Amino acid sequence: MADAADLRAIALDLAAQFQLEPADVATRVDHARDPQYWQTLSPDIHIGAATPLEEASIAASDLDRCASAFQNDCYFQSPRLLSTESLRRLNAIVDAVAKAGWPAVFAIVSDEFWQCARLPSIRQIVAARIGESRQALQLWIHVVPAIDRAGGWMPHFDGMRDQRVTVWIALTDATLDNGCIYLVPPDSLPASMRTMDLQARVAMTDVMATLHGARALPIDAGAAIGWDFDVLHWGARTSRPESSRRAMSLVFVGAHQQPHPDEDPLLSLDGDLPPFEMRLRAIARAITVYGEREPMARRFLPVARLLDR
Repeated sequence: MADAADLRAIALDLAAQFQLEPADVATRVDHARDPQYWQTLSPDIHIGAATPLEEASIAASDLDRCASAFQNDCYFQSPRLLSTESLRRLNAIVDAVAKAGWPAVFAIVSDEFWQCARLPSIRQIVAARIGESRQALQLWIHVVPAIDRAGGWMPHFDGMRDQRVTVWIALTDATLDNGCIYLVPPDSLPASMRTMDLQARVAMTDVMATLHGARALPIDAGAAIGWDFDVLHWGARTSRPESSRRAMSLVFVGAHQQPHPDEDPLLSLDGDLPPFEMRLRAIARAITVYGEREPMARRFLPVARLLDR
């Protein structure tokens, strides 16, 4: 049976074999830059005219619990925040984009995915950790297929930057079998493991302590998990999954923090949603940065480079 390295090598090889032809690149770029094209894919895709997403019925005590956990533990795990209809809309957009042959991240051309960052429940929980915040142009749609031993991203930190948090919203149930998130709370992570140097040498006792501190965080569709940038986390391997796993990730930065070059511009969470051209830039950046982690997105790198000009 192939191990993780073998599976990744196979995926990279397949991605290399199926690179877009120059004519296909040109066609994809033309389509991507046309708002009307996207809206013809599905009546659920909106660019500038979407009805706001609905939240699920959430007890104030549940939100307070999440906010308190985030403040004290550097991560939280919420109950369901999105209504059934909101989830239907979001998944219908991903379905339409995928059916047309695009990586799932192109779904963020639609208003609905930007509305997620503005949900009152999300803003309340995030504010408990970093106060007032802005949104970074760092979004991704995660899709783990219903294939045995597929998986999310390998263990990693989002960065060693202060006042920055990631919020991961499940679009489908994230279970122990289909690749839910695991993380290691900071108080369970040995100091030697807190590094982004993949060549660093660490003691086996620290590796074992890290594994012992790991927590599985299965959640229902519409629920969310959030963590500080410097919290070690990953998407688990699947084990005979009955369904695929979908999620979206959002990044928030404290309102008084200066943006790093890869975060500029930071978006206000009040007022209008970002314009269409900025959404394309976010998609292009995401493919450029995250394509290495999802090899099949690599074939759209030529498209991303042209969209980010």
